[in-house]
Amino acid sequence: MKFSQLFLIFLLIGITGGYKILYYIPRFCKSHVNFNGKIADVLAAAGHDVVVYQPIVDETMKETGSHVKTVRYYFKAKNESLKVDGTLGSQQGLVWKNEGLKKMKEMLDEMFNLKYAVCKDVIHDEENLSKLKAENFDLGIAELFESCGYGVFELLGIKKIVVTHSGAVNGGFAWFLGIPSPFSILAHFPQKMTFFQRVQNYIFSLIEMPLFEGLLLKSVSEAVKEKLPNFDVMSVIRNSAMVFVNSDEFVDYITPATPKLVFIGGLGQVKPKPLAPEYQAIFNSSKKGVIFFSFGTFVQTSSMPENIKNAFLEAFEEFPDINFIWKYDNDEDQIAKNLKNVFTSKWLPQNEILEHEKLLAFISHGGMNSVTEAATKGVPMICIPIFGQVKPKPLAPEYQAIFNSSKDGVIFFSFGTFVQTSSMPENIKNAFLEAFEEFPDINFIWKYDNDEDEIAKNLKNVFTAKWLPQNEILEHEKLLAFISHGGMNSVTEAATKGVPMICIPIFGDQPHDAQMMKDRGVAVIVQKDDITKKSIVAAINEILSNQNFKQNAKRLSRMIKAKPMTAEERVVKFTEFVAEFGDSGAFQSAGQHLSFLQLHSLDVIAFLIAVVSFAIFLTFLIVYCLVRKLCSKFIMFTHPKQD
Repeated sequence: MKFSQLFLIFLLIGITGGYKILYYIPRFCKSHVNFNGKIADVLAAAGHDVVVYQPIVDETMKETGSHVKTVRYYFKAKNESLKVDGTLGSQQGLVWKNEGLKKMKEMLDEMFNLKYAVCKDVIHDEENLSKLKAENFDLGIAELFESCGYGVFELLGIKKIVVTHSGAVNGGFAWFLGIPSPFSILAHFPQKMTFFQRVQNYIFSLIEMPLFEGLLLKSVSEAVKEKLPNFDVMSVIRNSAMVFVNSDEFVDYITPATPKLVFIGGLGQVKPKPLAPEYQAIFNSSKKGVIFFSFGTFVQTSSMPENIKNAFLEAFEEFPDINFIWKYDNDEDQIAKNLKNVFTSKWLPQNEILEHEKLLAFISHGGMNSVTEAATKGVPMICIPIFGQVKPKPLAPEYQAIFNSSKDGVIFFSFGTFVQTSSMPENIKNAFLEAFEEFPDINFIWKYDNDEDEIAKNLKNVFTAKWLPQNEILEHEKLLAFISHGGMNSVTEAATKGVPMICIPIFGDQPHDAQMMKDRGVAVIVQKDDITKKSIVAAINEILSNQNFKQNAKRLSRMIKAKPMTAEERVVKFTEFVAEFGDSGAFQSAGQHLSFLQLHSLDVIAFLIAVVSFAIFLTFLIVYCLVRKLCSKFIMFTHPKQD
């Protein structure tokens, strides 16, 4: 038999041995798309036939999430009536303010209406659904955040389902899966809470669950039930065979779990590429190193209030020997033009920057991706809470030059793709610029989403760009820190690369992620309502002066890399297990069938309190009656009646 025939036989064997997997990944919110796209790539690279059904929600977003050519796509054209820009849109300015529950409700209502409209379009996409049904898929995968996918699977008759979750295991998520999770463990505050923090945490957790359900389930249920009246999305999620969580067990808090939870934080970490010359120059020119400032893709630092921007700039100015690299999403806003040590850019090679040996710290919003990435790369963090990984490539010459020009190192500043730093209030932008100016020997690379805004044109140590090779920047040995909003992707990436972080959490799970990294000893937190030159300078100085941040970040990175089973291996093996066996029932928690009262035994506690109270009352009553009777007899004995 000829070699070509043998090769064909082995090829056919490999093809027939793989599973056919449908992945529901709407094109909305880049960090979520990238996270799920990495899972699709890993499965496709393992020989499985992966098909992505992608409704286009944000047409300004060009990325599909996947980079493996064998992944096939079915696209659903955007509904032109939906006004979506892929970020917070008109709400960008609100993330820098504490507007209270009313504004939060407005944002949630806007998201609810968007999800309902998108899901309604998807459920009635007869053309694509009929084609997908003919594919006869073995397995369906969709993110909890995009639960309309479970309705699609129901329409297509797909019974074996894997749920993904791009965030950490919080109270609402655990409740979804029926995992007994005491509020005292799944906390929104530091692990060591005061009594009143415990009270706040308990109240917040009670509010979180209905919000979680309303945002993720109710809108989808209403849309799907127009076609499937008996569809119960909660039941589908709870009965899923496996759940992939974008968190690393060495980074996240210890939480109650079931065997169906598979931690895949740090997925897609690969060898970094050399930094581009312009970034290497920033590292080389810094005397003491570099601090990286980035809030990921969701939180745009250009949308910060001006006082907060100024606080950062004034703080950076206090460290003239440190270069700051700020991911600033408005290239037109030359926010750091007067600071020689602050470098802004809309796009930055974060992966390579976090790998640089001269990186001192990572200022971040504390998102899980940023936290995990910093932990993996061993980089200390300064986290400012606001609310997936790729192989680092060699840095482009222009970025490598930034690293090379820094005397002390480089600091990377990025708030991701969702929060635009160009929308920051001017005082916040100036705070960053003034802070960066304090570190002339450190170069700052800032992901700034407006190229026309020459915000840092007067600062020689601040480089801004709309797009930055984040993976490569985070890999650079001269990277000192990563300033981030603390999104899960940024956290994961920083943790993997061992980069300290300065976290500025904006919203969502970012405060949790930032606090988590702080408790791991690799991050400093700056609250978004406390962004001043002084607070930014103090955070940077804390990262630079305390070597424990760097040491802890590097140790965490080594731990993540030394795990017996990589995130990629977990994804492939557990997906194949589900494709073969489906929901075996072995991994399901009995708690998923219990009500809130039953899950937390509140009815039992109430019953026992009632029984004990009744017993105490009965005992008191008996004692009272006995004492009264004895007293009456004593009175009769001591005072006999006179005839």
